[in-house]
Amino acid sequence: MAAPMKSVKLVKSFYTYSRLSALKFEQKLGDVSPKHGSKELPKEWESRRLPLDWCMDQIEEEKCVADPLRYPKHHAGLMTIRNIEMPKLLVKNAREILEEHDLIDQASFVQEVVRLQQIYLRRQPPLDKEMYSTKMLALAQKVYEDKLTELKIKPEDMSQEDAMKLNKDLQRKVITAYNKTTHNHYVMEYSGHNKLIYLGARLSPNYRVLLQIFYELQRFDSEFVPTSLLNVGSGVASAVWASNTIWKKAVQENYCVDTCTQMNDLARSLLSIDRGHPLKLAVNGATFREAIPSDKDSNNRFPLVVSAYLLMEMPSVVERLELVELLWRLTDNYLVLVEHGTMAGYKLIQEARDYILQFGKENPSQEGHVFAPCMHDQLCPKMTHLELPCNFTVEYKALLLDVDHGQGSPRREERYSYVVMKKGPRPEQTDLMPRLVGVNKKSGHVVLDMCLPDASYRRFNVSKKNSVHMLRCAKRCKAGDFLPCSIPESFGKGDNSEEALQEHNSSKDDDDSNYTP
Repeated sequence: MAAPMKSVKLVKSFYTYSRLSALKFEQKLGDVSPKHGSKELPKEWESRRLPLDWCMDQIEEEKCVADPLRYPKHHAGLMTIRNIEMPKLLVKNAREILEEHDLIDQASFVQEVVRLQQIYLRRQPPLDKEMYSTKMLALAQKVYEDKLTELKIKPEDMSQEDAMKLNKDLQRKVITAYNKTTHNHYVMEYSGHNKLIYLGARLSPNYRVLLQIFYELQRFDSEFVPTSLLNVGSGVASAVWASNTIWKKAVQENYCVDTCTQMNDLARSLLSIDRGHPLKLAVNGATFREAIPSDKDSNNRFPLVVSAYLLMEMPSVVERLELVELLWRLTDNYLVLVEHGTMAGYKLIQEARDYILQFGKENPSQEGHVFAPCMHDQLCPKMTHLELPCNFTVEYKALLLDVDHGQGSPRREERYSYVVMKKGPRPEQTDLMPRLVGVNKKSGHVVLDMCLPDASYRRFNVSKKNSVHMLRCAKRCKAGDFLPCSIPESFGKGDNSEEALQEHNSSKDDDDSNYTP
């Protein structure tokens, strides 16, 4: 029997205390941050009826009139790709590898896969030395003051012996407080049996998420067809499979980088057309390396650079930002960064996004802008005003780990955060459709949370008063889709005026006053 994953063994010691006990302990210390989502939107951003001048796109409306029942299910604002199955060759190779290690239909292996998924959802980035020192000093000061208050004595009234005893007691309590309020970061190992656990847990969701992002990239920029791909932190080469699905054989070079040699061998085995002849691969020009190519060589430039779920693995902020800068220098067009849709993962995406924008301001030759999902380069309004991560959800078919009796693969959901950065200044665009970051469907209307080009977060109600066809299209939308209507050029100007506030108060829907995304 293969040895269990080391990180899975250690997770019990890392999460001995439940989140509830950690919260109670922080309350005792008096250092509790506001609960995520506890903030409210500014008054002018609260829920109100969608303005009537937000007209539905004429072409979309004509198609809805021609087929009012079926077309709203496939309107132009929907971004979800329909085919969610992995390529048959990829599934075949993955199951053969697991069968060779006698892991199909093994309950213990299924438990290890589930446990690894849970670990990823709880992971936090490592604390730097400065952050660690700052937190320890703050905890020590708080515990010290509480202890003096409890003993009802002053520091100058204590003897040297009592002070030494107090310091020893405080050291123990500070360490306990730190362990209860901090998620320890640990380095994941992806060799040996661990790489097979990773294969069973992450092959399907990684492929599905990257497929969705590449599909959106193709929709937004249909003229962009990459001839080469750099995949840093390639893992099981999910990005290679996803790009090959979207752009077919147009990608002539697939440059994969992963520091784990065994993971590279596993990815190459998955790409084999015939596993008996590992040199025959299903994609063009697939190469595997353990080091990122140098940006000093002008030939090392790629139209598409992808790094998925790698930022969390970096040991410090400095190394993380150095990696982001290097990836940005290596791309000619697009840089795609992906992390899990947790608060920790989203903050890492925002950190990389803001760093690239600032780096572009200081170096005009490296100027860039946010291509997706944001329609602006400002601070995230959802995070700023609601303290909620901007994430999206896709449905995927998990890799079947049981004996195949024709039952099919189970359907699951994956939540992720991402950013697509593009080289060059942001172009001026007209007839933009609002992107939805939250959808709440009611019986007679739909409440839509929108992220708009002016970096505002608006909540609008779409009902029959706007348009029957728009309402039908809105009911088919989910977070990440677009509402098929044009944003007026005058929108965002004078919204804080008394007339705008009066319109807001008159059109506010009482049924949605307590709605939270």
